[in-house]
Amino acid sequence: MKVAIVCLLLFATPLFATDPNPSTRQRELIDELLTLTKPEELVRKGLDQMLAQMMKAAEQEAGDTASDAERERRAEAKKDFDRFRELLRDTLDYKQIVRDIYMPLYSKYFSEQQLADIVAFYKSPAGQRFVSVQSDLQNDAMTASNDMLVDKIGDVAKQVTEEHAKRRPWEKTMRDIRTLATAVEAWATDHDEKYPGAQSMDQLRKELQPTYVKEMPEKDPWGNAYAYVVSTDRDHYRIVSSGSDSVFDWDSRRIVVPTKKPQSDEGFAAAKLADRLEDDIIYADGLFVQIPRAAQHDQ
Repeated sequence: MKVAIVCLLLFATPLFATDPNPSTRQRELIDELLTLTKPEELVRKGLDQMLAQMMKAAEQEAGDTASDAERERRAEAKKDFDRFRELLRDTLDYKQIVRDIYMPLYSKYFSEQQLADIVAFYKSPAGQRFVSVQSDLQNDAMTASNDMLVDKIGDVAKQVTEEHAKRRPWEKTMRDIRTLATAVEAWATDHDEKYPGAQSMDQLRKELQPTYVKEMPEKDPWGNAYAYVVSTDRDHYRIVSSGSDSVFDWDSRRIVVPTKKPQSDEGFAAAKLADRLEDDIIYADGLFVQIPRAAQHDQ
């Protein structure tokens, strides 16, 4: 939150361009107030924190790599980022930035007498103490609020996710099926382009997990086990969810050899649209061949 506020302060100057000009006395008091409170230090620290978080997020997203070329690319990117941060620190005039921001703001919300009272407070021992601990106070408050709110926010987010999943159970079903299909096809790449000959989901798990998928999805949101079937020559496969009624349609697990090789860019164009959630969701040889009508725009 603090970083967001700092970013807003850094780039908010145009918002106040039409505010009335402060009086001469207001300008004097505001300059004195800015000297006493040193808001530029908060801006500087906030920017440093934002840049550090950006770098950390980029490193976490990139993950580990064993490639020399990738390591070299990341090293160069880090040099560029460090140079970017150095230039920002050297070129930004923090005092001028905060003056441009706060001069119209303080003059907008406080009269000359009110500004004089505020200046008097910050000149007092209590006011100077407040200034000296302000940064630490904000950091401690942020830590405390995170400790108090993170679990509650997580619980609420989990509830919203669960409610969404109940409204649209086919979304997780189709994600699971894609996960299974990706693992099956990766397995085939390592086995002469032949798909696993598993006759049950337990057998399939032994083939795929954990080398091709960390944890294999086994049941759809309705609580029904997925079905995997493969042709005798192991050139074709199907992955099927039985839908909300827990009953597989008579032909959904029957291998049908396509008349043409599936194209990955066909998306849902070739899929049959089912009007009922009781109808099976079927994936075959790289494409969905039957999906709920409600899912046709989810690609």
